[in-house]
Amino acid sequence: MRKAKKFCFAAFFGIFISFVVSVHALPEKTLKYAIKAGKILTITKGTIQDGIVLVRNGKIEKIGKDIPVPKDYLLIDASQDWLLPGFVDIHTHIGGEGYGDINDMIWQLNPGLRILDTIALNTPELKRAVAAGVTTINHIPGSGSNNGGTGIIMKTAGETLDDVVLRFPGVLKISQAGNPERRWTGEIGAGRMGMNWHLREFLKDIKAFHEECQAHESGASKKEPEKNIKFEYIKDIFDGTLPVFVHCAWFQPVQEVFRMYHDELGMENAVITHGEFGAFLNGSAIATRKVHYDCGPRLFDFIEQSFHGIVTEYARRGVKNISINTDAVSRGGEKLFLQAAMAVRLGIDEKLALEAITINGARALGFDHRVGSIEKGKDADLVVWTGNPLDVRNYVLVVFVHGKIVYDVLKDGQRY
Repeated sequence: MRKAKKFCFAAFFGIFISFVVSVHALPEKTLKYAIKAGKILTITKGTIQDGIVLVRNGKIEKIGKDIPVPKDYLLIDASQDWLLPGFVDIHTHIGGEGYGDINDMIWQLNPGLRILDTIALNTPELKRAVAAGVTTINHIPGSGSNNGGTGIIMKTAGETLDDVVLRFPGVLKISQAGNPERRWTGEIGAGRMGMNWHLREFLKDIKAFHEECQAHESGASKKEPEKNIKFEYIKDIFDGTLPVFVHCAWFQPVQEVFRMYHDELGMENAVITHGEFGAFLNGSAIATRKVHYDCGPRLFDFIEQSFHGIVTEYARRGVKNISINTDAVSRGGEKLFLQAAMAVRLGIDEKLALEAITINGARALGFDHRVGSIEKGKDADLVVWTGNPLDVRNYVLVVFVHGKIVYDVLKDGQRY
């Protein structure tokens, strides 16, 4: 591990000269790499000291020690550095070009809206996220209405929509309490009682449509359901393949989410995102249910004259399915590693912190077969760090997305 505390400029410069020579020894378009790292954090399969990862055609081909490097593979010598999977941020709004694109608040329920129609490529916001090791995001609508539409799961780097879009729809976005409360309008949904009724009826209608489609597809019913473009994209929230992503906070709204979605409607793919302001008191109830908890950007509560690390409090109550987010809007996507580092400072162990910005979020999205860890066959989204990313003195050297180098600290002329 390279020490971030004390080093002279000559040593620093020498290390980077040797590193950049190995990176640029062959044409950049090569699709075969051998990455030699001082420490490989696979996340799911333990840590490998002085290991090698082979990358071929966008996928991870092999991981281990003493792996022979084929002659036609470009060697990346990161033997003094750490290799981690690309980070996964499952609550962010940086996949478009502006804050104004994420909300449309004429109606409280907007199942036909989709964030896919606002996506932009290679924006400064995405580039900053890449430079901090974030390679996969859940880009979602805002929380100005109870249902802002559907989000997409996307990579942070690529030249075309086909390069970056992993799944559309990625999630159904719901907002329950807080931002969508319009107490000054007097309309249904202005307060929590009306809002919860509104959402329950909405979800029941989607469920009825889903059951009609299932019955027809299985042959149990010969009647073909009437086409419903509002629900066609989102009906799969009831078969577990499309997560329902619920912005909520405070004790009662968070309680209402797992009662309504999990207990009443039988959904096992709900994600509670935010969940602050004392809502961690629901932790023991959440721990007994198939509900994912996604924390951020607020990481602490101040209750009864004391600070509480929010992730720490959920984990202490038995919640295991936990991720950490940035909720970045136009800026801030580069702070995911800092969010995790601060969660450690507030009481969680480093293992959970790293899982919370990699594999746990991928599992919540149903995409852990592609991203979130260094495993054979997964996407080669890999990041070379100068050391432990939870030590904020360290930084990113090189980022791979789909097995291509999309960021190189020296090539981009940046030194942190």
